[in-house]
Amino acid sequence: MKIHRFFTVTAIAIIVCMGLTPAWADTGDSTRSIGTCLNHDLDGWDVLDFEISADGAWVVYRADDYAHSGLQAIYSVPVDRSAAPVTLFAQTAGATLGFHDYQITADSTRVVVYGDLDTDGEDELYSRAVDGSGSPVKLNDPLGGWSVLDFELSADGAWVVYRTDDYGSGLNAIYSVPADRHLAPVTLFEQTGGAALGFHEYRITKDSSRVVVYGDLDTNDEDELYSRPIDAVSGAVKLNHDLEGWSVLDFELSDNGSRVVYRTDDYGSGLEAIYSALADGHGEPSNLFAQFQGAALGFHEYRITADSLWVVVYGDLETDGVDELYSRRIDGVLWSFKLNHSLGGWSVLDFELSDEGHWVVFRANDYGSGLDAIYSTQANITMSSETLFEQTGGAALGFHEYRITPDSSRVIVRGDLEVDSVDELFCRNINGTGPQVKLNHDLQGWSVLDFEICPDGCFVAFHTDDFAHSGLEALYSVPTDRSSAPASLWTQTGGASMQLEEYQVEADSVRVLYRGDLRTDGEIELFLSGIVLFWDGFESGNLAGWSVSVGG
Repeated sequence: MKIHRFFTVTAIAIIVCMGLTPAWADTGDSTRSIGTCLNHDLDGWDVLDFEISADGAWVVYRADDYAHSGLQAIYSVPVDRSAAPVTLFAQTAGATLGFHDYQITADSTRVVVYGDLDTDGEDELYSRAVDGSGSPVKLNDPLGGWSVLDFELSADGAWVVYRTDDYGSGLNAIYSVPADRHLAPVTLFEQTGGAALGFHEYRITKDSSRVVVYGDLDTNDEDELYSRPIDAVSGAVKLNHDLEGWSVLDFELSDNGSRVVYRTDDYGSGLEAIYSALADGHGEPSNLFAQFQGAALGFHEYRITADSLWVVVYGDLETDGVDELYSRRIDGVLWSFKLNHSLGGWSVLDFELSDEGHWVVFRANDYGSGLDAIYSTQANITMSSETLFEQTGGAALGFHEYRITPDSSRVIVRGDLEVDSVDELFCRNINGTGPQVKLNHDLQGWSVLDFEICPDGCFVAFHTDDFAHSGLEALYSVPTDRSSAPASLWTQTGGASMQLEEYQVEADSVRVLYRGDLRTDGEIELFLSGIVLFWDGFESGNLAGWSVSVGG
């Protein structure tokens, strides 16, 4: 059952404002300081990592008997801990390879894993229902001495695409198969004798219709770009133009599935160019950005906006030794625009795109002084850039990280903005209106290590560390508009031998999951807490299991 944020926040406000201490808020229960433990009794094993399903209902985690057998197992558990964990995949004595990767399908129904489950020294691919029903299904056909290298899941949850490798010859092949294997795998791309280069990268288009790959398929020592329908109903098509000795370096896919943007490189001159092509191979590619003789720097990064209309790139396009920021329509019908203001000797370091596709936020750096500044503008250049955050003389630390909230309304940054050698967390409206707001509480010598933004953009979970003294850590949450003070989700106490390893906010923005040695027993486990208040299990129709946490 999902708890609506309005109900959650209202319940807290009523309880706190009335000054009541509910019977279930047992302050003497020390386990409430670490939340609800999701994993089973590990008996000396450790939780290595975890994934949350897209619907927010399930957590899948991997455990490892590192100190003894080296075996691994993968489990699933409801995120509300309404049922005990179930074993999805377990290795037995004799396994020589671990589980290298596992993912939950986008429809939250199955878990796909690749590794040595058969304990025969061969990496293979399996899937199983996320609730543990049924048996594991082997997705690949007999490999004949080849091994699975990696895999991708389609956005509709229906398909698995995987790459295999023959270590002897170095050849690669790429296959697709339904996630439940109701159909046998089909070959999408296959190298033959003579190929000097493998398949470097492959991806499924966002509409789940095609697979795009770049590598040496023609066995001519030239990396090129190809696509094919995911069900292999028709043949592969080459997407790139005649490269004339250049090679494809990498590519990006538009969110609507229609276009592929790719970067090429001339190893002789070091020059680069960026092109756009239709994913189905129709028409000729459009040259979006091209460097000319004299460029000292390449294109460091390029991305497609979420509305699939614009390509944003930063690098040395004007061949003046300064990295700047540009955008252009993905179909090439308009000229490119420079997005940044006159930098005065500074350079663009990196950029972020908003989820609705309109905003570009970028960071600039003055190499001489080491100062940083963060700006916002729009991909279609309908406004000049706005200064969001700016360091001044005396800052000992730069801006380490910044992100746009999923609702595209604010920018959150972590760094030394107040030039006091303490990394803190700040927020500002993305259009530059309103003041900068400090999100964290008085850290008293601690520093913010990292942060995660809720999918709905309303809250931020952040991780702090008393690095200089005790080495202890803590986890907090705070509204992105700082309408209330931070709340403590978890705090380490003296005796903890390991730190917080990982944390994630689930899809419905109600809960935070985190992994670490929270019981101070040297065992890494998996725990759950509410983003606003501690969550120890909700029962329909009442507030049993909830306890209020008020931060300062």
